Formats: sequence, C-alpha cells, structure tokens
Amino acid sequence: MSLKILVADDNQFTRTVYTDMFSQRGHSVVATSNGDECLTKFKSEWLTKSPGAKVFDSVILDYSMPVANGDEVVGEILRMSPKQDILILSAYDADKLKEAFSKIKEKVEIIQKGFPVEALIEKLESNEGK
Repeated sequence: MSLKILVADDNQFTRTVYTDMFSQRGHSVVATSNGDECLTKFKSEWLTKSPGAKVFDSVILDYSMPVANGDEVVGEILRMSPKQDILILSAYDADKLKEAFSKIKEKVEIIQKGFPVEALIEKLESNEGK
C-alpha cells in the first residue's frame, strides 16, 4: 500500500532526498519549504477529508523553519486533525524537543537528524495502516 506523506523542510537537499527515497518506494510525497506552505498544503487536503480522518499517513517536519516553526505547525495541524501522526526531525537536542512536546507526545515523535533515511522509511512503512 502506498503512503501519503507531507514533508516540510527548508533545506532543498533534505526535501529532495526524502522525496526521492519515498517516491522510489511507491509513496506519494508532498514537499514544502516552510511552515506556512506546509499548513497551506495540509489545510487544502484536510478540507477534502471526512471529519476526524487522518489527512496524511505521516507528516514529517523540520523543527526550525522560516515563516512558521515546527511547534506552530504541529499545533495548527493537531487543531485541524487531532489524529494526525507527526514526526519532528531536527538537529536540535532531541531531549529538549521531547520536553517541549511532552503534552502531545502520543501524536508527535522526535527524531534526531543524522539517522539513515532507510530507517525512516522502514519506520513509516512498519506503521502503515495503524
């Protein structure tokens, strides 16, 4: 089954790597370059879904982005779609980010950048349908 993934990262190289790797596995990727663009894409998809339905199989966000930071984006996405799963990928200290998102930790997972992209693909594909 193909996953539908929303990626938001201000680094063009990172967006390209994620898009290429997921696309090669048959997944659909919507890539955005900042928090505001991510929210615009999310909302346009959200408007086509049944109330309460997940909009994307996963949303992958960089924490530090121009226009709207990861925490702002997470808050707005979860306001629209409380069941949405979100991965925050960041070079920031993962423990500090986990603490910042502790109240919504069941919907937000923090992953330290520098991990193999293959591990991210495996993680998302193993959660498919959950």
